[in-house]
Amino acid sequence: MTRRPLRTLIGALIFAVLPLGGAAGQSGALGTPIPPKPLGTPVDAEVGPQAFLANQLTFERVAGARKATDARLREQFEEAGLSYPASEVFLRVFKHERILQLWARNDTTAAFTLVKEYPVCALPGQLGPKQRMGDLQVPEGFYFIDRFNPRSNYHLSLRVNYPNLADRMRRQALSLGGDIFIHGGCQTVGCVPIENDNIQEVYWLAVQAMDAGQRIIPVHIFPARLDPERLRWLEGTFQPERDLLAFWHNLAEGYTYFQETRRVPWVTVDARGRYSVPRVPRLSADSLPGDPADPAISLPADSAPPLPRAVPVGRDSAAAGRPAMKGVPRHR
Repeated sequence: MTRRPLRTLIGALIFAVLPLGGAAGQSGALGTPIPPKPLGTPVDAEVGPQAFLANQLTFERVAGARKATDARLREQFEEAGLSYPASEVFLRVFKHERILQLWARNDTTAAFTLVKEYPVCALPGQLGPKQRMGDLQVPEGFYFIDRFNPRSNYHLSLRVNYPNLADRMRRQALSLGGDIFIHGGCQTVGCVPIENDNIQEVYWLAVQAMDAGQRIIPVHIFPARLDPERLRWLEGTFQPERDLLAFWHNLAEGYTYFQETRRVPWVTVDARGRYSVPRVPRLSADSLPGDPADPAISLPADSAPPLPRAVPVGRDSAAAGRPAMKGVPRHR
């Protein structure tokens, strides 16, 4: 079996056991049956994956995004040494630095390349994960896009699958909230707004990646760049909050894996709701939920094994100062 069919099979099995949707759709028990819908089904259309791009282009804003961004995206990809469009994309958000990174690659065996960084123009709450409805927090953790909204109140939007399995297992409130989007505009009480021109680029690239066969678009959301220097800063700033620091050190495992390999880690969730980042991805079907001795799959990624040794990739720069995060009424 080739890598692409294997990844598609694994993705399909995962969607069968991980409920998708907003807060209501994700509150059921693991394994709750859901209707067989392709990832990224548009707001008011039920279409197969082969028709996804054509269907998206029937929406005026998506067609406008293609017209407005195609030429400059092609130039930016050429500068990054990539063919346009990408076959796969990957998004990372750093709350402290207020940055959304767009990574891409042309082949599933290749490492990801940074194409562009977009400013996050508003962030509510403080550093730390989202834990309940109405806490004004942007989630932190390992997620993926589970809905494309071409009719968003904020131009275009991509929904993140919060709460994921780890969030639900660490539940401390009756309602965890939901409907967390990456969207246009510059207003939010828990989403990631990047303004209209920028969401056009990200949305259109995501649509093209889905059309090229990518079934899962990962989104990693971190409190900050979790290199050793920034971790020490977090430890000094949040010293009394041991559980929060332990959570961030857990996220740092996935951050470091990508920094060293430029590949998205295969992230699982253990019985305590803690993320696990194995050095070698588990690709066999028997690693999927079903065996109580195995952790439940939260986010599959690369089908190719990681690089045998850490690749020198340079050091990320870190912005100074802590952002003031203020929110405004929530979008739908």
